[in-house]
Amino acid sequence: LQTDCVQRAFKAQRDFMQVVAACKRPTDQVLTTLLADTSEALVEVEEMSDSSPEDRLHLALVASGMPALAWVSVPMNPTGYVSDMINAIPVFGSKIQLEVAGREDEALHVAFVQAFRDMLRGLNDFVRQHHAKGLTWNMDAPEYRAE
Repeated sequence: LQTDCVQRAFKAQRDFMQVVAACKRPTDQVLTTLLADTSEALVEVEEMSDSSPEDRLHLALVASGMPALAWVSVPMNPTGYVSDMINAIPVFGSKIQLEVAGREDEALHVAFVQAFRDMLRGLNDFVRQHHAKGLTWNMDAPEYRAE
């Protein structure tokens, strides 16, 4: 399920952010390795966007927003990058609302779109507060050591 891929992507990013908080910036080669789990999960999210024709718009909405997790590789303005992902939500959100208009479960679908948007806004708030000018490593910490 795409939801499993989304969960894996956020867990991978949380694990990565724990390394960021505890270590100096590693070499680019090590950094690529550290980001591999997030990257793989994001690829799976995208691949899953075609997995269920009846949910195609919902899956496409999620697939269009999840690349926001790639903010960690944006050097100067990661909040702008996340904002771009948030700004893509109305494209699919509007289509979802048109598709479900008048249905008994319309409110559920509208709430889904809003919850996804709010989740990405929360991510952007975190980035703005802690990493506004790019990923901030702990320069007072030791070098990263793979376990």
